[in-house]
Formats: sequence, C-alpha cells, structure tokens
Amino acid sequence: MTNLVEKLLITGFGIFVLMSFFFIIAPLTNIIYDYDDYQEDLDKILININDIDQSIYYISIYHNSSIFKEVEISNDLNVSIGEYQIEYSFILNQDNKRITTNHNIKLNNKNYELLSNSSYLLSIFYDLYEIDINFILMG
Repeated sequence: MTNLVEKLLITGFGIFVLMSFFFIIAPLTNIIYDYDDYQEDLDKILININDIDQSIYYISIYHNSSIFKEVEISNDLNVSIGEYQIEYSFILNQDNKRITTNHNIKLNNKNYELLSNSSYLLSIFYDLYEIDINFILMG
C-alpha cells in the first residue's frame, strides 16, 4: 500500500513541477512570437533607411552625379535632416523608435513625414558644398 502512495506522490509532484515549468516559460514564448510579428516591418523600415543612406554616401563621393530613385515606404517614417546627421523616427509595436545616422558631408536641413504605403521619388544631388535631399510624393 505504501508503494502505491509513494508512486502517486511522486507522479503528482512530477506533474506539479512540469506545470510550474510551463507557466514560467509561457510569457517568454509570447515575447518571441511578438518579436517575429514585428520583425518583417522592422526589416522594411531598415531597407528604406539603408537605401537613403547609401544614396547619400554615393553622392558624397561622386559630386558631379545625382540620384533619382523610387522608394516604397511601408510604415510611417519621419526624416529629420540636420547638418551632418539624419534622424529617422518611426512607430513599431506602439513604441517610438529612432535611428540616427551620421555623415561626413554637410546636408541641407529639412524635415519630411513620409506616409505608409506610398511611393516617393528620392532625389539627391550635390549643391554648393552640401547635399540636397528631397522626397517627392508620386501620384
């Protein structure tokens, strides 16, 4: 009879430990799934930022050229252009995120609010010792 009670207690304790483990792990799995849900949006935003920065870098090397490029904006993106840096701000998972990039050449000061699901013509050219950046909404 005691062997049966011992087996029941050991089995019950094992089930208790297993359930405790799953209750502790459950919130962590939600964090991983939430991250995966927003990773695709973050990737699209980073592609847009990389396109803009690579174009500026190209013009900073080759002053006599200009770039006209179509950019698809997937999420709202605010672009604040300062003298030597650009600050990109966007909302991801109800959090305001900011990415700042620095450049070694003077940029023309401007601010743009790029709307999601829109196409813009990115025009970049060298103008009197500074780079001029414009976003033109394509109809």
